[in-house]
Amino acid sequence: MADGVEQRLAWILEFMSKEQLREFLLRLPDKDLCEHSPGATTAQPEEVAGMKLASRLVAQYGEQRAWDLAQQTWEQMGLTQLCATARIELAIQSIPASLRELDLSGNSLSFTVVHKLRVTLESPSCRLETLRLANCGLTAKGCKALARGLKTSWYLTELDLSFNQLLDTGAQGLFRELRLSASCKLRRLLLVSCGLTSGCCQDLVSMIRYNFMLSELDLQQNHLGDQGVRLLCEGLRQSNCHLKHLG
Repeated sequence: MADGVEQRLAWILEFMSKEQLREFLLRLPDKDLCEHSPGATTAQPEEVAGMKLASRLVAQYGEQRAWDLAQQTWEQMGLTQLCATARIELAIQSIPASLRELDLSGNSLSFTVVHKLRVTLESPSCRLETLRLANCGLTAKGCKALARGLKTSWYLTELDLSFNQLLDTGAQGLFRELRLSASCKLRRLLLVSCGLTSGCCQDLVSMIRYNFMLSELDLQQNHLGDQGVRLLCEGLRQSNCHLKHLG
């Protein structure tokens, strides 16, 4: 089961370093779960990592008790953020074909997680229509990586990247990929408070001209300046611009 306790446990345990896993094992109330080499006095994490240890925990305590015990131990070790990241990555890698909306807003996403999300978006089995990543700590580098996955998505119609410091370089990468995409069906793009200036407006206007599906664009709380606004207005006057809502 993609969402089973045992798999979630195994996934997070695999995220942990050898030192962290050793401490986790030593904190468990039942030391028989740990395998020892002959004469060894500390657990050997290499021998009990991942699914093997997860299976033992579930067999010993049952699913709910095993999960509660693991969470309590991770909190004591100060690994709450690591566990959250691991669970997000597991969710991204196991997105069912039936899922139409994914909202990860408010979670801090590492570049590794963003890269895995990009790979998921590139998969022919991905049918996501709405992707919300507001306030996820995305950077220009992460935005560019994500954009390469967006350009091959046949189904995504709404994207929210608000409250991330994408800056002009990240936005330019996004706009260029969307402009060149023949498969992009994006209708709604939200870029509120992304640190944008007039420096990205030429690429923005070019994207608007070539992306015939885009009907709503939100650029509130950015600092486009007079020059940026002029460029944007010129783009809006083009006959092939289909924007209906601009914020």
